[in-house]
Order: sequence, then structure tokens, then C-alpha cells
Amino acid sequence: MIRSISFLLLFFGVLSLKSQSVPAHVLDSLFTLYEEKDKLSGSVGMMKDGQVLYRRSIGYQNIKEKRKNDSLTVYPIGRVTELFVQVLFFQLEEEGKLRFSDKLSAYYPEIPNSDKITLGQLLRHKSGLKLTDSLYVYNTREKATQYLQKYPEFKKDEYSNFDYLLLGFIFEDISGKGFDELVKSKIIEKAALKNTFYGENFPEENTAVSYYKQSGVWKTRRAWAETEDYKTTSGMYSTPQDLNVFMMALFDGKFFSRKTVDKYIREKDRKKRFSFYYQEEKNWYSLNGNFKGFQIQLRYSDKDNISMCIISNANDNMGLDFLFDALRDSYYARPVKFPTILTDK
Repeated sequence: MIRSISFLLLFFGVLSLKSQSVPAHVLDSLFTLYEEKDKLSGSVGMMKDGQVLYRRSIGYQNIKEKRKNDSLTVYPIGRVTELFVQVLFFQLEEEGKLRFSDKLSAYYPEIPNSDKITLGQLLRHKSGLKLTDSLYVYNTREKATQYLQKYPEFKKDEYSNFDYLLLGFIFEDISGKGFDELVKSKIIEKAALKNTFYGENFPEENTAVSYYKQSGVWKTRRAWAETEDYKTTSGMYSTPQDLNVFMMALFDGKFFSRKTVDKYIREKDRKKRFSFYYQEEKNWYSLNGNFKGFQIQLRYSDKDNISMCIISNANDNMGLDFLFDALRDSYYARPVKFPTILTDK
């Protein structure tokens, strides 16, 4: 059950944009409850037209070292890394350095069935290459190709987690630069992302550790250093603030032409669109991810030019959908709902 609690929308502590206001004190009350009840750790952010409407961090980025989450806390963003890979692909495609129709065999002919696989199929996770649960073990060119040679299983149009790993290698091959250099020069610097990193470049002192609760006690789920092993499949780190800035830049055409944005990002047809799930009735583009205990929700409203992002590193069975609804409802001046698990005594 969910209990609805309505608050008078005062202007104190509120960031105003034109006629629209966000009641920060209402959201603060909700997130304070999450923290007091020890149900969630993480950060949230909401942005409109390039201006911050709301941001808040709760809980600990590192319980052992007693470091709390704050606006500088950096989180692994899991499959959202794929958005950065896609941006690089579209940029290189517009530069004439690769095409959707290019065959994988032009780059890695030693991979079985590479002559049947296009770069466009890799980008859409339709390569048919063998899937592995241990991608981080086969994260170099040599190990990846050796694995695929050993297991040449090919199921046309089926998902493989090698797809984006191979794309990262191909980007490096055709540019002569490392993926870290490419993502820095073509995305991070272009959008002025201040706290977004790839691989070994992330700041250890600000990077969150993920936790799970066992018998009322938070236990460490993983070591943050392992994330770099996932390379271009899940190897990037960021913050809600930076991801909101990234989304604004993406839909605004700052990375590549608006024609490409409309064709592959804004496209309503799910068979043509990349990455995002689109809710037509609400005009929201959304992307969710779970990676090694980190949970992320990213939302963008094309109609209102609003981006919202939630990332948690410790979650005691609390759905992030509920928090997204709270951010959305606060913006549209609707009553913000509080879970009864937080309000019941």
C-alpha cells in the first residue's frame, strides 16, 4: 500500500523556472525518511533546460570509511555505458570512418561467422555471437577472439555481451586512440561533464561501494575496482548530475547532427530507436540498469526538456520507480506519495 501525503507548495527552498516550481522541501522530506529508516543510499538529480531543479544524496558511499554520498560521489553506471558507445559510433559514422553495413570480418576475420555480422548488428545486440557470463575474463582482443574461436556458436540476431566489447576495440583500431581518449575528447569535454570517467581514470576517493542488507546489517557486495574489467560494456562511472547534462546534450544534437538524433534517438519506432524505452502516452524516454548491486534509472522528457536520474549503491528492497514518480510528481505540482513502509510506525 502507498499513502498519499500532500504538502502546501511553498516557494521557500524552491528552484523556480518560469511558472514551474519544484518543492524541494517535499522531496527532502521523502529522502530524509529513506535515510532515517536506513532503506537506501544513493544520489538523485533533476534538470530542465540545463538548469538544476533538484539534487540530493543520502546514505554512505563507503560505510567502512564513514564517507557519505554527496554531489561528487561517482557510481558505476553499468549498461548506460552503451549510450556513450552509441554516441561514438554515430560520430564516427558521420565522419565516414565506419558504416552500419560494414562487416565484422573487415576488422576481426578470425572470429567465426564474422562475415555474416555487420557493425549495425553489433550496435543493436543482434550479432548472434556466443554469450558468456564471464565477459570480464575475456576483456582483451586476444582473449575475446580466442573465446569466440573456441565457442563458434552462432544464433542469428541473438544478444551477445561481446557486441559492445568488440565495438570498443574497433573504435580504437580505426582511430588509433584508446577508448578513454575517444570518450574524453568526443563526449566528456564536449558536454563539459565534470565527474564522468572511464576505466582506470575514476577517482577512488569519491567512488561508491555497493551494499546489500543481511539481518539488518549492510554487507559489502563488491569491490569498486572490479568494474573496470567490463570495458566498453559497463566500464564507465558518472553522477546523476553529469548524466542529466549528458542527456540534455544528446537530445539537443551537441554530439552529432539533429538528423541522426531524430533518426536513432528520438525515433518512436522501437525497432529503429537505440537504447531507450519510450512511453508514448507520457513522452518519456527511459533506461534502467543494474550492475553489481548498483541500480540506475535515467529518464528524459522530450516535451518538457527535463532529465531525471537516480542511482543507488545500497537498496533495502525499495523500488526506484517510486522515487522517479516522486520527482516527476513534484515537478508537475502533484501530491508526492510516501511509501507506507517509511511512514508507518
